[in-house]
Amino acid sequence: MNLSIFNFNKSIRILVIFIVFFILYNLFIIIYKPNITMLQNQLQQNYSYAQDFIYEKKTPNIIVGSSMAARMKNEFLADNYYNLSFGGGSVLTGLEIIKRSGFVPKNIYIENNVIFRNQDKRMLENLFYPILSDVKKYVPALKEKYQPLNVLSSMIKGSYGRSHDEQMNKKRDEDIFDSNLKRHLNNYNKSLDNYDIELDKLKNLISYFETKNTAVIFFEMPMHSNLTFSIKAKEQRKILKENFVNKWMTLPNNSKYKTTDGIHLMYESAYRFSKKFEKEIIKL
Repeated sequence: MNLSIFNFNKSIRILVIFIVFFILYNLFIIIYKPNITMLQNQLQQNYSYAQDFIYEKKTPNIIVGSSMAARMKNEFLADNYYNLSFGGGSVLTGLEIIKRSGFVPKNIYIENNVIFRNQDKRMLENLFYPILSDVKKYVPALKEKYQPLNVLSSMIKGSYGRSHDEQMNKKRDEDIFDSNLKRHLNNYNKSLDNYDIELDKLKNLISYFETKNTAVIFFEMPMHSNLTFSIKAKEQRKILKENFVNKWMTLPNNSKYKTTDGIHLMYESAYRFSKKFEKEIIKL
């Protein structure tokens, strides 16, 4: 009996200590607002971007896309823009997140390089899980980006990581570039198939936002010139222009930008394209 009481009291003490530290950690985040620059993997990064939008950064101009558009980092863009593009993700996921958040932006810019990829249903379920999703608004420690390891590694990187200037001057690994470009050329020179479900979802989501007076505009990220007019790229443009009357941004001049692998912009090119993107929007 005494042993049982001892174990119970020990468990209570551990629980109390955990609650105290949890409260203190939340206060630390609320007061100091640590800048998170390091996340553990791509999936966590995607969740972090989505949660930042849902809970904090609802801007009048929102970008949705894949890992290609995700290269336009939010720190490259003006404060009235937010990039809700996901590595390995879908335009449809980004649009659905905006819809479920209840927010109605002034403009949505849709990257059409990777347009017919289905929604990430698990991500959507986790982001909008009943009750817990509301709790995260007031308890920042429950958000993906504020996991202790991310806070600690971001603080270390702030002192020892690569600076913006170092990233701007980073060189491309030409062997990796050549290998990946061949792979992408093989993929892009195949016809599209089985895209009807995704096309219907895109129609429904765009229609939803347009009934809310949101302007929806298509744009393309720069990629290797051999991919721009490949079979898949041309088919995608044709399908979109046959089904939508939305505005398109002018196709980028690919020769002005460098990619790491044929489709993903290098840091320096992504920075310059982000600035060009904002100028093109003003023209529209």
